[in-house]
Amino acid sequence: MANYHYQVPENLVRSLKFFDGCDAATCEACCKVAADFLRTGINAKMYTPAANRLNTTVAKLRTATEALMLLLTDASKHQLSTDAVSTALSESSLERNLCVALSAVYADIGEHLVATLNSMVPRLLPEYSGVQWRIDVEFASRALFHFCKPSITLQLKVKTSDGCENQLLLSIDAAALKRLVAELERALATLRSREYRKLMNRV
Repeated sequence: MANYHYQVPENLVRSLKFFDGCDAATCEACCKVAADFLRTGINAKMYTPAANRLNTTVAKLRTATEALMLLLTDASKHQLSTDAVSTALSESSLERNLCVALSAVYADIGEHLVATLNSMVPRLLPEYSGVQWRIDVEFASRALFHFCKPSITLQLKVKTSDGCENQLLLSIDAAALKRLVAELERALATLRSREYRKLMNRV
């Protein structure tokens, strides 16, 4: 798991201020509920009795619990180590009891969440297998304003993750091809930019 510097999003910090003043047992119980919801799905019936015990509204408890789930999911999405999560929580302004409980829960289910998120990512995209191309040029037509009108046809072969091979037939004229090449060159230039590299380091 990664150890890069992570900051708890400010919107989650605001929602988790709900736990300010809560004792360790309450923070631990709510974190475990959030973890259970991530494992098995949300059980809305649990909110009402829990809200009554905490002397708060269902809406406030739901918002706080969803913030816990989002924080655990966000940390898993970035594949953070337990130490990285503990550091991020300690640097935030969250209640210490909550930080301890969250760190313990993440240590317990972090790897499970990472595996679950990875399983939700689409399988491998189709791979390039081969290509055939043909260029057709029309000469000396009275309907043409210019001397020639080239067009290009590509037969692209791709192989899916299950081994099946598909063929795609693509046709384009010279002007559109030139615009496409220009767009691809701009996209490649963007990929090489410093801003893009900084963005990818956070994804």
